[in-house]
Amino acid sequence: MDNSLSPDVQMQLMRPRQLEDALRAFPAVYVPFGLIEWHGRHLPLGNDALKAHAILVKCAEQSGGVVYPPVFFPYADYARGSFQQSDMRLKVPLLTALFERLKAMGARVIVGVSGHNIPEQIAATPNSPPRRSAAGPASCWRRCRRSTGRSASSRSARLTNGWSDKARHRTSQRRAVMYVGRIVAVGMNTQGKLCAMYRVSSRSFPNRRAILGEKTAAIVPKEGFENDVYKNPYIAYNCLRIAGSTAVATNGSQTDPIAEKVAAGMPIRDAMVSALLALDYEKDNYNTPRIASAVDLKTRSAWLGIVRHDGLNVRQVPLQPGNAFYVSTYERNDVLLANTESFEEQTAQGACDYILKRGVFGTMTNAVSSVCAFEKDGGFQIAASA
Repeated sequence: MDNSLSPDVQMQLMRPRQLEDALRAFPAVYVPFGLIEWHGRHLPLGNDALKAHAILVKCAEQSGGVVYPPVFFPYADYARGSFQQSDMRLKVPLLTALFERLKAMGARVIVGVSGHNIPEQIAATPNSPPRRSAAGPASCWRRCRRSTGRSASSRSARLTNGWSDKARHRTSQRRAVMYVGRIVAVGMNTQGKLCAMYRVSSRSFPNRRAILGEKTAAIVPKEGFENDVYKNPYIAYNCLRIAGSTAVATNGSQTDPIAEKVAAGMPIRDAMVSALLALDYEKDNYNTPRIASAVDLKTRSAWLGIVRHDGLNVRQVPLQPGNAFYVSTYERNDVLLANTESFEEQTAQGACDYILKRGVFGTMTNAVSSVCAFEKDGGFQIAASA
């Protein structure tokens, strides 16, 4: 094996564009950590983290992803030969905060690996640490062993849906099969045609459908489930509306005020910000974010926005022929350039099927229905799929 370590996968050596491209290709970040302590006269004090870092760089070289710089913890605290739990109380909050920042950056799989492996520490490591605070991911601890015979303790974070413990997902062949809730997307096909898309995904209220109007689309309960609106006021709404040269698609009642402000001459950014800020996130059991998308035929621009319980982000995204950007209520719940996918659909119906079940969206579970506004003959054609 070549002992050199490639700079192409080491985060501290990457340029911003390199990092975005790497996370878009494979959104995994590896975090090596260890103690600064005695390892004999022949080894450096930081051997734990350095060893883990080298192993992870080799892993990323072969499998993709990015390696975070080594994280060094203070000297181990021992009393009469036994490991003290105070070290765990230091590590867990720090790594939790770091993992959340990496998640916000675009990472969807985070693997933390420690090169420190003494029996006392392994025994002291809880199988299931206390459930995270509102800011930290759920986690588990386990031991791992390399084929070389070296061993390490590994902290693996299961990222949650919008900081809620309700999410469950697993990774499979570089794609995470997960529940992400509602999704909005904007796309430009290879012919330069613009499209705004929306998909309903639901575990609690799957009995819904899309109905189309001349310049609108709405999500409503299916026949026989009309009383569901009394259980949750957020499940029926106009999800798409055309306002002149602009198509707006959202996951709630913000659709109409955004479209009305745009029709009155307000810039898309300002209309989206003001409506999302005024209505705020949904006050349900999950603090569900409000999301929005818009494309404009005159300016050839595309926008995505989200308001969560902890912030607001509205951003113009750089559409190019053959690509799309998206944001969802959970998991992929920030406007990031890493949340992109190829887009080659040539029809409105094809675009609806695309966000419902193709590409990366095919790995996102509990799809119910989708709608889209697709550029055609100088305007928009509206379609729906179920």
